[in-house]
Amino acid sequence: MAHKIVHLQGDFPFKRAKTPFDRSIKEVKQLLAKFGCTQVAELTDYVDGVELTSIAFMFHGIPYRIDVPVIYVNQRDSSNRIVERQNTRIAGRVVVAHVKALVVDVELGLMDFQQAMVGHLVLPSAEGTVSLYDAAAHEGFAEFLSRKFQESGFDGNSLKPFETWPQLMERP
Repeated sequence: MAHKIVHLQGDFPFKRAKTPFDRSIKEVKQLLAKFGCTQVAELTDYVDGVELTSIAFMFHGIPYRIDVPVIYVNQRDSSNRIVERQNTRIAGRVVVAHVKALVVDVELGLMDFQQAMVGHLVLPSAEGTVSLYDAAAHEGFAEFLSRKFQESGFDGNSLKPFETWPQLMERP
């Protein structure tokens, strides 16, 4: 799993999040179920003492995974020193906001659920699985797309970026 690690300082969204992490995860799972997802599960792993959480699910037999970011914030310890600690409450609210932002387009009819979740599609990799986001980020998004187009035999010269829809429809 490739979780984003974020170190927050100063003022930021969800700074005063009070909702427990497990309640946020439950909210995401219920939202996914509302859209017809099955096998919705929370996956937790610990690497070097850091808790990594993902939400895995199936939609029409296709696997998806949303990795919860690892968020660190500065907090005061019992001796009033400022120390950096992992804050799962903030991470939970961030993932709820992320999923809600994705499904709003589905609710408005701008795209279907699979289009909204395409970045979280799980792909096979040498290490097991990886999300489409992470696969693209690993080699750079432009390079990733270029390689995929080359593998598919797509000739980039056959599509002009400024053609109008009627011009595209008239092409043989």
